[in-house]
Amino acid sequence: MPNNLKLPEIKPSRYDFGRTDKTYFGAMIPIASLVSDQGASIYGCGCSSKGTVRLTLGTGTFLSYNTLNLPHASISGLYPTVAYQESEKKVFVAEGSSTDTGPILDWCKRLGLFDDYKEITTIIQSVEDSDGVFFIPAFSGLQVSFLIWLLLFGTFS
Repeated sequence: MPNNLKLPEIKPSRYDFGRTDKTYFGAMIPIASLVSDQGASIYGCGCSSKGTVRLTLGTGTFLSYNTLNLPHASISGLYPTVAYQESEKKVFVAEGSSTDTGPILDWCKRLGLFDDYKEITTIIQSVEDSDGVFFIPAFSGLQVSFLIWLLLFGTFS
């Protein structure tokens, strides 16, 4: 990544971003809001206070920890991102993700580890001690965070 890379300016989530081209929908439709799926989740669930957490489960699993007005990066894998912006107030979250939750559960089912997804909680709760064994969900790679890369190599170039 070049050092002179210019990223777009962060705008409020409610903003006049322009209009669609008339050829696509037969009319110029206003684009008046942009928000990420995790930002929408944290906003829609009312996680607006510092320290609130939203865990979103789907194809992937995403943990969003509201840090309010301070971007927070950690060396433990959470990365800072803007959840949404109201007027001039940006709301930051420290986020961690595993994009493979759904495929991993499907794989476990195909291996015969369970027959029904409803069994997963009972199976997990039946293990008293993993004896230090844990599973790293890396079906689509180990998603090295931006911060870890900078700490190790100091640059993207």
